[in-house]
Amino acid sequence: MTKKRGKPECVREFESEREKAPNRRYMKETDKMIKWRSEFRAEETLGIAILQRQHRLQLEQMQQGEKQEQSTKAEKERDINILPAYSLPVRPFEAEIKEMRIEYWKHHSRMWRLLRDLPSSGTVDYMLVHRRHQDESNSSFIWIKDQRICAETGGCCGRDCGCCEKALHKYYQPDPSYEAPKPKKPFYVHGHCTVECACCIKFRQCYMPHPKLPVSKTSLC
Repeated sequence: MTKKRGKPECVREFESEREKAPNRRYMKETDKMIKWRSEFRAEETLGIAILQRQHRLQLEQMQQGEKQEQSTKAEKERDINILPAYSLPVRPFEAEIKEMRIEYWKHHSRMWRLLRDLPSSGTVDYMLVHRRHQDESNSSFIWIKDQRICAETGGCCGRDCGCCEKALHKYYQPDPSYEAPKPKKPFYVHGHCTVECACCIKFRQCYMPHPKLPVSKTSLC
């Protein structure tokens, strides 16, 4: 007889903490809570947009490098006396990538202020518990919950590219326990499609930069 496998520890921990936090559907929210939640979600989405643009820029930079290499190789094959085409136009990838790193740093500062000033509320706790925990594939439970919305709004979850399943960023979380702290564990940042998603830009063949980010001089379409 096959022994039935229980839920993974990460799922049990998530469900245990979720049960302790009241569901906002059953609680009256104040204007302050609603405002904070709206600002938090907007900033959270902006952070994903920044990472997605950075990924797109790095992808374009790599593709242009390959094109330059192919062009140089073709010229050498035609005539060994022809020098490589060093004068090919260089798009401002490095400058924009650096700009996105700065934007992500600013994003972290704004998120820190939001978390510092978060309202003391069970509804906020319920909202954050979905972001603190990840499943066995290192995806947060809010990411899992939002997959259907991404698919229904034309994002990559509605296609077989698997873009949303790829981590955009990684950092390490310290263990909050004082008695027997565990080693830091990696936390992977996944996000769903924004207007900066490289795959969506190629799929739609148009690009509308995020209104809160600097205008990009490059695009895949």
